[in-house]
Formats: sequence, structure tokens, C-alpha cells
Amino acid sequence: MVIAVDFDGTIVTNEYPNIGTEIPFAIDVLKRIQKEGNHRLILWTAREGKEQEEAVEWCRLHGLEFYAVNKNHPEETETFPNYSKKVKATYYIDDHNFPGGTPDWNKIYQQIILNESEQAEQNHLFLIEAESNIFVRFGRWIEKIKRKVERY
Repeated sequence: MVIAVDFDGTIVTNEYPNIGTEIPFAIDVLKRIQKEGNHRLILWTAREGKEQEEAVEWCRLHGLEFYAVNKNHPEETETFPNYSKKVKATYYIDDHNFPGGTPDWNKIYQQIILNESEQAEQNHLFLIEAESNIFVRFGRWIEKIKRKVERY
């Protein structure tokens, strides 16, 4: 899963162009999400140039490394085929996504991890139901017969 994370107002208080203070538990939760779920984190920020590098370095000093910064892959450049400035992610964590700013980081963690485990459980249940459903099994039997007939 890819998670795009804003910097100002999300990881740190919004004091742009300066770097604000860490929002409680932001770094810890992001590192935990990265470790437990093996997710790719992308720093998704309006910062550019020197200010962007300062944000990346601040995160690095706090033990948080990003898969990429403002792009989908670390090696991606504007010359790549099908290049897009738009970052593609499953979740976008940004203080502008939520009325009143970024919610408590514990809630963000629960939403991502619980949603992920619920989806896995639903997929597992679907597979069990599909295997036991007589119509699904009958359809698979018909497909096997079709493939055998097509060979001759």
C-alpha cells in the first residue's frame, strides 16, 4: 500500500517556510505503519527546493525515511514515459483532508491498519464463499470443459 503524507500541518505544525514542531506521535505512527504493514510512504508536500530538502532531512533526523518525495518512484523524472506530477496513493494524509486539521495520529493508525485487516478478512471470506458456492464450482467445471473442447 502506498501512503502519501503531507509535511506542514500534518507531521509538524504549520510554520512554513520554517519547520514547525512535531505533531505528537506523527513520526512514531508513520514509522510503525511503515514497519508493520510494509507500506511505502511518500512525502507529499508543497515544499520545493531548499525547503523540501530541509523537510526530508528533518524527517531523516527523526528516523523516518520516505520511499519517494513528491513522485511515485525515487528514480522517476519528468522525462519518464507516462510521467505525471500526480502522486498515486491508497491514502493521502494531509491536514486539509480533515475538517479542523489532522486528527489524532492514533486514529489515523487505527484507520489504516484496521481497514487493511478488514479488507484482508473480507477477501478471505469471499474466497471461502466462492469455493463453497455451487454456482462458482459449476462455472469452473464448464470453463474446464470449454478449454478441453477448444484444444480439439
